[in-house]
Order: sequence, then structure tokens, then C-alpha cells
Amino acid sequence: MDLDYWKKRWQDNQTHWHVDRIHPLLQKYYPLLSQTQDSHVLLPLSGKTLDIEWLLEQGHQVTCVEVSDIAIEEIQKRMDIQWQIEKKGPFTVYTYQKLTILQGDYFLLPEISLPHVDFVFDRAAFVAIDPQDRTSYAKIYQHLQPKHILLVLFRYDLTASTHPPYAFADQEIFSLLEPSFDIKLLESKEMLEEFPRFKARNIAEFFQDAYLANLRI
Repeated sequence: MDLDYWKKRWQDNQTHWHVDRIHPLLQKYYPLLSQTQDSHVLLPLSGKTLDIEWLLEQGHQVTCVEVSDIAIEEIQKRMDIQWQIEKKGPFTVYTYQKLTILQGDYFLLPEISLPHVDFVFDRAAFVAIDPQDRTSYAKIYQHLQPKHILLVLFRYDLTASTHPPYAFADQEIFSLLEPSFDIKLLESKEMLEEFPRFKARNIAEFFQDAYLANLRI
């Protein structure tokens, strides 16, 4: 994972993926996650998403993985909090009550011990990494064995998928996560009008796909 690339995007304020709202698919499909109030939620490549506060308001323990100092500082300012900071293996760990942010390389997550993860909201994190790293990324989910993963993926012309967010082929997520997880497509929505920069690249169709992956017992 090219950490310097993402740090520079934050430094240059090129963070078009951030939206000032709770992700509507999280709120829509939250009831399917069969969570208890104190469930442990993982947000990979979290940025400064507002989903953090919403999940905390539901009573959850929330762990984020993020590389950018800027994102972590903006969360601190927005929530008006003071971190407890420590080192844990390859990560710098920022903690406030039920919120933990692991600053570092997501691919090193298996090197540290985490409380069991009950569910993951992968809000387009999978599409942010280079496609050649997808198998390694999927192995982290197989290592963590969360009960549920809610995934938001993008599907468009693969020949135009030259930089993040990268396109997924139809059904590709099944080959990456099975047989550890049972996977269900929840919805597929054409979103080209909401992503004008893809329209400007003469991409004819741009789909946002939501999947639920449930751990096989």
C-alpha cells in the first residue's frame, strides 16, 4: 500500500471521497448486522468519516485504521477530545473512550492483537487499494473473522480503472471472500450523475454495489 500517496492526497486537500454526512448505506443496512450495543466495529481506511460518531452514538466500540495525521487531527477537533497516545507494534494508537484509531499501514493489522471484531463497514476501502493487493487485503478479513462485513464497491469500465477508486468486476468479491464468508448483493445502483469526474472521463456507466458478507460458522 502506497502510504505516501495517501498522505500527499490529504496534504493537498484532495479528499473528494469525504462527504459531510453519515453514509446512507450504513444507516440503511445497519439492522442486518445483528449487533449488540457494545459490539466492536472496524472501519478500514477510515479517513475522517462522520460514521465514527454515529457508530459511537449507537454504543459501539469503534476501531479505525488510518494513515493520515491530518485526518486524525480533524477528528480530534470535530469531536473536541484529547487523545491518549501510545505505540503498539507498527501502529501509533490514539484512544478516546470507546474510539481507537490505529495510525499506520492497514496491511500490518494482523501483527497486533485486537479485541474480536464483530462487524466491519468497508465504505469503499476495498476499492482504494491497488487491485493487485486485493487478495492480501481479503486475507486480513479471513484473519479477523468478523461476523459481518458491509461492503461498498464500485463497478465501471475496467480499462478505465487506472487510479482509486478502482473498479471491481461483477462477482469478483465472491472469489476474494469465499469460502470464509457467505456473500449477498444487497443493492446495485447506477451513480454516474453523482460522480461527475467519472462522467468527465467518458465512462458510460458507474455502479455502486452494496454487499453483505456473513462469516460461515
